[in-house]
Amino acid sequence: RKYSTIRRYLVTIGVVHRLLSLPDPTNNALLRNSVTKLRLAKKGDAKQAAEFTASHLNILNEKLSSSSSAKDVRDLAIYYVMFECALKRRELKSLSRTQLELVDNKYLVVLNEHKYALSLEGTVAVAKWINMSQNDSQYVFRGIDRHGNIGKNQLDDSSIYRIVRHAGDLIGGDLSFSGQSTRVGAARELAKQGVRVKDIQSFGRWQSIAMPYQYLGNVESSESEMVKFKSIKNWD
Repeated sequence: RKYSTIRRYLVTIGVVHRLLSLPDPTNNALLRNSVTKLRLAKKGDAKQAAEFTASHLNILNEKLSSSSSAKDVRDLAIYYVMFECALKRRELKSLSRTQLELVDNKYLVVLNEHKYALSLEGTVAVAKWINMSQNDSQYVFRGIDRHGNIGKNQLDDSSIYRIVRHAGDLIGGDLSFSGQSTRVGAARELAKQGVRVKDIQSFGRWQSIAMPYQYLGNVESSESEMVKFKSIKNWD
């Protein structure tokens, strides 16, 4: 079994016993030592998405901001929006022009009750793409064919995957980004700024605090919160 799977089993056993007012059988020194040894033995068997950082975004801005290629312009705007708004893939796909508000020369991205102010660089990147892609499509980000023609349909998951992976190719250094990388990076950037985990949860629109805990590297807290949330929400 993977270490993460065993940890989930132990956390579940402990929570069930506590709910029944029974002694927690997982709370003993011998078991903790055994689990620690297992964690060290299996270190690296479960890898988290590579972190996409503000430094990565700056590098991409330097490489792409002066480009006139539709793909480069679109991709840079996507990198900014995904990182600065901690966007999920489905939120990126469905993002419409009505969700963009220009206030004091900066774009606000509206996601339900949340509003996210883009940086000046992010605003410039998005504005450049909006100006380049003017048509009657409701979607902000759309596909581009091999001839550079901008379509009307929203991006699909495979396109987003390629766009995010391409960021690693542009930056270099054997980086392998996934669709979660910008959310991991956004959570950690907020933590560096001293933002509380509860507020990071709100910023990233996570239903459970377990995910920001996991992204910040606090695995035990993540698993404990995940079990509590599952028991309340009755997840499958």
